[in-house]
Amino acid sequence: MVPGILKVTDGTKNKPIDSNKVIKKSHDNSKTYRLGEVVEFTIEATNIYGQNKNMIIEEQEGVTITGNTRFENVEPGKTVTTTAQHTVTEADILKGTVYTNKVSVSFENGKKFENTDKVAIETKNSKLTVNKRTVSTPKDGNVYALGEKIEYEISVTNSGNLTVKNIEVNDELTGDKWTVKELAPGQTSETFRTSYTVTEKDVLAGTVKNKATAKGESPDKDNLETKVDPGIREEAVETSKPSFVVIKEAQEGSYKLGETVVYNIKVINNGNVSINDINVRDDLTGDTWTIDTLKPGEEKELTAKYVITEDNILDGEIVNVASAKGQDPKGNDIEETGSSTITPEEINAHMIVNKKTVSNPKDGKSYKYGEEIKYEITVTNDGNVTLYNVNVSDKLTGDKWTIKELTPGETSKVFKTSYKVTEKDVLAGSVVNTATATSDDILDKITPEVVPGKQEENVEAAISSVLVEKKAKEGTYKVGNTVTYEIKVINNGNVTVSGIKVIDELTGDKWTIDNLKPGEEKIFTTKYVIKKQMKIEDM
Repeated sequence: MVPGILKVTDGTKNKPIDSNKVIKKSHDNSKTYRLGEVVEFTIEATNIYGQNKNMIIEEQEGVTITGNTRFENVEPGKTVTTTAQHTVTEADILKGTVYTNKVSVSFENGKKFENTDKVAIETKNSKLTVNKRTVSTPKDGNVYALGEKIEYEISVTNSGNLTVKNIEVNDELTGDKWTVKELAPGQTSETFRTSYTVTEKDVLAGTVKNKATAKGESPDKDNLETKVDPGIREEAVETSKPSFVVIKEAQEGSYKLGETVVYNIKVINNGNVSINDINVRDDLTGDTWTIDTLKPGEEKELTAKYVITEDNILDGEIVNVASAKGQDPKGNDIEETGSSTITPEEINAHMIVNKKTVSNPKDGKSYKYGEEIKYEITVTNDGNVTLYNVNVSDKLTGDKWTIKELTPGETSKVFKTSYKVTEKDVLAGSVVNTATATSDDILDKITPEVVPGKQEENVEAAISSVLVEKKAKEGTYKVGNTVTYEIKVINNGNVTVSGIKVIDELTGDKWTIDNLKPGEEKIFTTKYVIKKQMKIEDM
């Protein structure tokens, strides 16, 4: 080295010194710095004066010198080095994509020199990311069913590099909304909870798609819109299962002939989609109904009425079927039936013979021997099946009649007959007259039962009496004349008299009558020769 003299000037007004010769600042410029990253700076300052100088390094606000800031007695021409660092802030990003860092060195009793270093920083980005997750599990472990609840948790993260304020979070499916006052970059909100119940529309779609979104204000709201990445969840839903059932029940009753049976018909959608245009028909009554739409779980109750017939009684049971036909959401036909079987009352093949006396005894008290008793006879079917070929007979008179057909509850026309009181009736003290009937078997195995018609009429008490009349031709008879007498024996009672002995005291003639019925008479003749003059009435 050849010793010499260093002549340094700090420049003039017209010709200032190049600051790059006095102070330099550098950093790793191979990258673009992001929010929160630290930029490490190297600072080099050279003493441009010809004598030793104290040098003071100063940084702008926001930059921290991490090395020495003051250097003492720095020799002329000597360069000193220090370091500094700066953390990229949101304010830096808002200013643009270049961060300019100004550094200065001051010489005591000298000038102050400045220089800059430009740092590339990321572009401003106002962005929110909605985080959504499903926190429930399907009951069957695989897919959600109609009416099942899906539970969600939602939060919002500021995934940009600028603070976002007045954030409104919205779940589009449930309609729930929440508000977040502000989120700094990288900050995540509190967790919000919501739930959704699976609908028929979801079943038809096969999935539940749920999107949660948000909106907020960026610091540069006039020039920069806040972008949003929504939170989307898609959950599998059970497949469409169109189905309905028809339930038919008869209300309780005795189920007798002519009784009205009330049927309750329920059409229930036990599937997971609506059934439309359902036509319901009661096969027994012929009633029809239309159900426009039956939603899952919904039911419609219908009522039909039916009057029990004789055929039902004969069949022994009443089977009633209700049929229904509808369409699923895809237009496919679905048919179902529901039946009810009830047992009506048992077959009751039964009739009553009604018999009444329509005459009165002549004495107003009791009938006498030979007096006529008049009757009227009808037959009533008091059972529950029609009787055919009903043969009616009056046992006492022997009269008979035929009724071709007698329906339940029907009474036949009136049959008339009469009977004359006999000695037997007098002895019995009354006339008992019974009318009865028979008819064809039901189903060739059930013989109809009958209650006979019976009438008993009082008859006068038994009177055993015989009247004897004797007469001859009136006149005067001479001695020696023969008089012929007629003797008449009359039963003037009401019972037969037996062993009657007749004696003519004048002639001595005798006769015997074995039996003489009421009203019957026997005539005998006897002769007598007159022995002295006398009138016939004196004999």
